[in-house]
Amino acid sequence: MQFRRLYAVDHDFHDVIRKHGINLDEATTGLTVEDPKTHQRTSAIDNWLTARLWYDKAVDAVTYSGKPIRGRSPLLFYSGAPMSRINGSAAMQKDGRFFEAPRLSWERALAEWTSYGNRELPTSAGFNIRLNDQEAADARITQAQAELEKICGNVKEKILAQKRESLSAETKAALDKPVEQRTEAEHMLVYNAAGALNVAARDYLDYAPREQRRRVQQVIDQIEEDQLTSMQIGLNRRIVNFEYWRTRCQAEKTEEIQQAHFDVYEADRMKADVAKWDEAKQKYEEAWGLYAKIFEKHPALMINAEAQDLVDSVLKYRDLLGQLDEPFPAKFVLEPLLKEHDKGRQLLDQVKVLQGGGETKPEGNKPADPKTDETPPAAKTAPEPKAGKSADEAAKAKTP
Repeated sequence: MQFRRLYAVDHDFHDVIRKHGINLDEATTGLTVEDPKTHQRTSAIDNWLTARLWYDKAVDAVTYSGKPIRGRSPLLFYSGAPMSRINGSAAMQKDGRFFEAPRLSWERALAEWTSYGNRELPTSAGFNIRLNDQEAADARITQAQAELEKICGNVKEKILAQKRESLSAETKAALDKPVEQRTEAEHMLVYNAAGALNVAARDYLDYAPREQRRRVQQVIDQIEEDQLTSMQIGLNRRIVNFEYWRTRCQAEKTEEIQQAHFDVYEADRMKADVAKWDEAKQKYEEAWGLYAKIFEKHPALMINAEAQDLVDSVLKYRDLLGQLDEPFPAKFVLEPLLKEHDKGRQLLDQVKVLQGGGETKPEGNKPADPKTDETPPAAKTAPEPKAGKSADEAAKAKTP
């Protein structure tokens, strides 16, 4: 934040940037700041929007001048500009700006992220993809699978039974045992059997009526092609946290989330003034109610590292309640959020100890359904890659 404030009025550095053809008039957000040298109010130059202009210049060099992309994959290269817009939108709120200005910025961020998702990108599989196309590919798979079952009949259970029958007696016994009762060796047997038990589209070919075999083959080919496409899109989406940032942009442009951010910002500020403690408590609780509705609509927003800022505000709320001699709520409305973060789980454990309860376990440690869980112990405890630190940091970390 200190760099951001200093950069906003670093006119000498701005002049250097302008000499490279960057129009910094496009990097302002309507905010004015005091120049420490002249003590005059001047338009603040936003560091993230400046970064976006540099990325745009790089993209133009590739598009119109035939310059090669060096140092990073096209996936990461083309994500730079929209991610800078996203980071700039988030920074506006940390600056204490809410409602109209950041909402419009998030709308632009969503438009730019959508445009990025429509860009053709190469893959290691030798064909191009668009990040926005996964839902369409998955829908075609579902439709084609339904056609297979309509032509061949409901034979999936029969195919699965045949595959299961081919397994060893030890593996079948492990599959029949409840997951929590399996030994390490049995977990490994179940894990290794997962591929053998997978019912693939091609397994239906043996059940196709003779007059429909040609059509069934066409449907199978389509399914396999769409599955490969969907898999490649999914792999690339995870690298740039595509779905999280798309959801974040969609949520952040709403009035509801802007009000929630504002209430927490105000409550954090008022907490420093003893005379405003009651008002701060009310602001916090109004914000928790709004966030609960937002997370119900967009649960992915709870698991990102940036949600830790909100957990920190919940800890401030806990401290405020202590100053007011009031207990932390036994049924806290943002408990699902707290369960996703170490500090949050520690807070819930403290509350439960005071109330005579036990420890709070991470959601990921719940026993899985024995019928569907085919993952070995090591994989069960390995967390899924989480959506982003700051967006630029995530991209740099993944650069080949």
